[in-house]
Amino acid sequence: MKMRLAVVLSAADIIISALWTKPWQGQISMFIVSGILPVVLGWSLVWIFSAREK
Repeated sequence: MKMRLAVVLSAADIIISALWTKPWQGQISMFIVSGILPVVLGWSLVWIFSAREK
């Protein structure tokens, strides 16, 4: 349940960031910073802490 929620929230963050920053109009760097980077960092932390628990 938690993992599915995390995946949905990650996708929603990217979609909302895309609609907000409009990377197709030249705001690609803002989209990367506000949409892609938080998702990548969040999943990286999940990966690091899940390995630590096992």
